[in-house]
Amino acid sequence: MSGLFRSAGDIIFDDYQPMPGQVSNVQLKKFSETSNFLQFLKPLTPQHPYFFAQIRALAQNSKITLGIAGPDIDEDAHPGHWNHTVGYHMNTGQCFSSHMDSANTKGEKFSIGDMFGVLITHFGEDMSTVMFLRNGTPVATRYLFESDQSKFLPTLCLENGPVDLGVMWPEAALGVPRFDENNMLNWIKDSGVQYDPGTNIFHYDKKLPEVTLQCPVPLNKELVHYEVIVQEAVEGESPAVGIATCSPLWPVPTCVLLRDFFRWKAEGTDLKSEVGQRIGFGIHYGPEERSKPDFDDKKLQLVLCFVTVDMQIVFFRMMLQPPGGFFPLVILSRGASKVELDLATNRDLGNQETTELLDNIYTERATAALQVIEEDKQRRLLDLSKFRKSDDIVMEMNEQCCRLHLPAEKKRIHAIQLRVPLSEEACVFYCEVIKMNDDSVIGIGIGDAQFNLSKHPGKHKNSTGYISKDGKLYYNERDHTDKSVIRFSEGDTIAMELIHISNRNCNSVVRFIRNGCPVGTQFVTISNKEELFPVVSLCGNGYSVHLNVFWQNQVSQAQGLKVANLHHWCLPEGAEVDNDSKIVTVKPLRNSVCVQCPTPLNEYFSHFEVKIIDEYGFDNHPPPPMIALSSASSMDVTSPTDRSHFRLDHLRFWAVGEAAGSVKVGDLVGWGMLIPESQVNELERLVICFLTINRSIVLTRVVFEPEGGWFPIVLLAAGVKRVQFEFSAIRITEHPLTDAYMESLITETKEVHAKELELIAAGKDIDELNIKKTDLMKYLPEEIVEKDRLKNLERPANAKMSDVVMKAKGLDNFQKAVKGFRDIKDKGQGSKACVIL
Repeated sequence: MSGLFRSAGDIIFDDYQPMPGQVSNVQLKKFSETSNFLQFLKPLTPQHPYFFAQIRALAQNSKITLGIAGPDIDEDAHPGHWNHTVGYHMNTGQCFSSHMDSANTKGEKFSIGDMFGVLITHFGEDMSTVMFLRNGTPVATRYLFESDQSKFLPTLCLENGPVDLGVMWPEAALGVPRFDENNMLNWIKDSGVQYDPGTNIFHYDKKLPEVTLQCPVPLNKELVHYEVIVQEAVEGESPAVGIATCSPLWPVPTCVLLRDFFRWKAEGTDLKSEVGQRIGFGIHYGPEERSKPDFDDKKLQLVLCFVTVDMQIVFFRMMLQPPGGFFPLVILSRGASKVELDLATNRDLGNQETTELLDNIYTERATAALQVIEEDKQRRLLDLSKFRKSDDIVMEMNEQCCRLHLPAEKKRIHAIQLRVPLSEEACVFYCEVIKMNDDSVIGIGIGDAQFNLSKHPGKHKNSTGYISKDGKLYYNERDHTDKSVIRFSEGDTIAMELIHISNRNCNSVVRFIRNGCPVGTQFVTISNKEELFPVVSLCGNGYSVHLNVFWQNQVSQAQGLKVANLHHWCLPEGAEVDNDSKIVTVKPLRNSVCVQCPTPLNEYFSHFEVKIIDEYGFDNHPPPPMIALSSASSMDVTSPTDRSHFRLDHLRFWAVGEAAGSVKVGDLVGWGMLIPESQVNELERLVICFLTINRSIVLTRVVFEPEGGWFPIVLLAAGVKRVQFEFSAIRITEHPLTDAYMESLITETKEVHAKELELIAAGKDIDELNIKKTDLMKYLPEEIVEKDRLKNLERPANAKMSDVVMKAKGLDNFQKAVKGFRDIKDKGQGSKACVIL
């Protein structure tokens, strides 16, 4: 062995010093399925910042990842799926940085014959910028959040052989790729965007509302300004111009002057765009910085950003340029889908008068901007007196984070608590797991002022936590996990976000996140809002543990979650998502698993549904997916008044037994929620939940909305491998339920609930009311069904899907199934049909 490589698995490779221009062979054996790892142990440097590989052969389901990682990455991990690493994934085209793939640039899939490469374009002190290439053309940019440049090791991961690669390691690659911003073929563009060299025009197919173009190089002292020449302006619509960071910054900056992107668009009656108009964007460096002999235009610094229209400055603002610089960004829309780019004519703003004007604006605004930066710096500082911690935890603090270390010889559990409460404004904190053994345990969570520092959060009263060892969520000393278990370990980033603060009782709600993906939600039973203190616990079990903690004042916000992005749902371990078909596929398991939406239903997200795509229930087919609305987690009944037929943990529908005939393959089944006008501003409000089949309202059920809201959930029983979601009807704009009818349901519910409270006050049981839960499910009155039927006859056939209309259509087979369910319940046999409780 040459000592130049670190390898694991069934990889066969040329194990010798690569020479300039030499292609090294890397192969994966046939039938080798698990992750196979190869790392070149000489780091990328400014002299050798690039390496690439060509695919000579691969199997249909092969996976290849090319990236940069340190020597501490686990041999089973892919670069990009580990803290402080980046990776380009062949099978999806996704480019990851520290687990995150969200960015303006997306990457492209590659196959046999393609060459793909990794190029560090800027070596920074705290972070560097990386470009991914496909066949010599830039396809994506990402930050590498690693300050130790000795860890910039070229890394390959291969799965599912056979795979045959020809690799040029950094010392073998001849020359460093250079990309001219004036060559439009080098610009990184979204799918659907085309460039016509004959006319020098970019245009796109208008399938998406908007698409982006990003320059391969950042603005710099020789390119301070670029322009877009408008080639289409439907009704005066303008393309947007702007700047973007290499990829989203981490941690999310707290300073308002440091942002991932800024875009400007001509809007309003006075700023209509027209064909031929030149819209530009530029940055201006401070005059003092420019005058320095060692001026660095790539460093973190204050800059003046400005917009020009036909070379007249129409807008400016101060911003902090991140390390590596700002990349020019152009956004096309359906009304402005054609542009020409000009990066030559006015690239340096050579007019002395313009330079002096920008210098004056910069100087006038710099003082206030520097004050904003200083105030932000002070807000991020934490006094040691704000912490309660075990004496055995070693803590080192800086502006960015808090470094925690538990020495190997320290036994038992040790915790640290920041005595600054989480709030709506500062609602999230993060932990990067830098080093831990498989036998070590870490907990992240929340606890009150009496939290025991020798416990994990969730394992003590009035606390909630997420524990690495078993991947479970705990609160108040018990495991309330009724959903999937996701463990975390070294190389992961864990977060806890406070998403709901109770204004009524002590049940606030937190959401736990692993590597940018939600894991689950859980209640917090701390009644004093001033004691919602974040907690981190460590137990080495004979091994050293290292963490980086970003407390809530050191990070701006949690990652934005989108309902229609299934990667943002709480998924079981190993689940795979096809975002094109909206299908989630899970690994075969003996137990049932859940897929939970991370966001509760609300006024703007009022309905979710799944499509039945597989045969079920007959000829040994597994059952269909169960759909449900669930509270954040199981609720403890702490007061007699919590008992009610209208306070539930979940509402569910499962087409099994006699209900199996109520739906068929191809049908859509969903749950929705309506908030009657009288309940909108109530602290504890009654809502109307409704079951839909093919977007027809079948049943309604009035319930109290639980603290934190109703979360959509799909349960897949053992043997069910996949579920398909439909997101074209997530906001209901019209439905057949009249205001009067909804208020009548609310009034009826209040009357029954009042009787429940009377019984409770008398020390009696609410079951004395002899209310059958199934009787609380309401069919729509015939007059509403008929009125809606006539209305639908008049409705245009081409109604827009964005204006989702719910129908009121009687479904005989469903009613028969529910009747059968009621008959069984009346006979005391338990449910064998659909379950709606």
